[in-house]
Amino acid sequence: MTIGRPPTDTRRAAGLDLFKTLLTIGMIFAHVVQLADLTPGRVEQDLSLYANLVTFSGFMLAFGLGVGRSALSTGKTFAAKVRAPLMLYGAYALSSFAFIVLVERHAIDAKTVADVVLMRRLHGYSEFLASFFLLSVVTTVLRREIVGFGQWFWAPPLAALISMAACSLAPTALDWPFAGAALGTASYATFPLPQYGFWFVAGLHAAHGGRWPALWCWLLAGAATAGFCLIWRENGALPARFPPSAAWVFGAALPLMVTACVARLAAARVTLPQWTLMPGRHVLFFLVASNLALFANRYVNGKSVMDLPSAVGAAAALVCVIIVLRLAWDRLEPAARDAIDRWVAAALAAGATIEEGVPHGLVATSVSSVCAEPEPSSIAPL
Repeated sequence: MTIGRPPTDTRRAAGLDLFKTLLTIGMIFAHVVQLADLTPGRVEQDLSLYANLVTFSGFMLAFGLGVGRSALSTGKTFAAKVRAPLMLYGAYALSSFAFIVLVERHAIDAKTVADVVLMRRLHGYSEFLASFFLLSVVTTVLRREIVGFGQWFWAPPLAALISMAACSLAPTALDWPFAGAALGTASYATFPLPQYGFWFVAGLHAAHGGRWPALWCWLLAGAATAGFCLIWRENGALPARFPPSAAWVFGAALPLMVTACVARLAAARVTLPQWTLMPGRHVLFFLVASNLALFANRYVNGKSVMDLPSAVGAAAALVCVIIVLRLAWDRLEPAARDAIDRWVAAALAAGATIEEGVPHGLVATSVSSVCAEPEPSSIAPL
């Protein structure tokens, strides 16, 4: 199995960035509805549901496209290769501890630290990051083999069969390290790789050809989304999301294809300002920054009564603030960045000190929740 040269057209790269930007903005809006809106209306709920359906599958598709396009990149040092997994793991840990302290309002003890470090239990709004950490490790070690597999004609059908089989075999309880993100479980919310892996493989395959989807792809996507809608209508409830059912995983097919193609077409015809694509070029930064902001708001203010314009405005304001922060960060000199990194590391170390299993400092704060909290396993992470 040989690896062909991926396309290098910058317009197609802008199309991918625009696709990820749309996914990121939708994800942040859904988080605003879920974490800050006390009385979401029907429209807000429907938009949040749509974001829930397409976001993780969409980012898996985008990740496959990105890996496929960079298949022949050479000359990277070991440090450069492991940078992405390390950043994803750090983002996962930071988001997890912030959720525990600011949303769940629990103290952090030695067991909690071990559970987070070993991913024995995933916490709200960090499951996404845990899965991409594991996927980045795999692609770092086996990139050439994975890209070669993705170029095989039968790779997407085989990945679809594996996904459907995995959706029917999710274990009911696991406390093994990394098992939730790697295999899935019914005990808490996860985005397991075997179930969602089809979208990553589909991205790899699409990156190789560089062509627009064939008619049969549109027909299959339409059938998958129609099946999702039919099951929803017949059962009077959405297909299972945690652990994911096949209907949930493949139900995003048609809207994802439409969004990806519209983004690619728009980027080919219009030169967008660079700052408008920042949410797609720095997804990790925007996800973690928005999580921390919304967690802190939840800790200080709880939830507020919001209507649709208020929710849209809050999400738009949050995106704009993070864009400004990212632009400011990019303009900093390396020495200033290093100083900030050292200051943050020192602050976190001071706040997370644990002596004899008892946490001290900021992370030891435990305040009774002012809002009724759902069970952690039922908290929608997107």
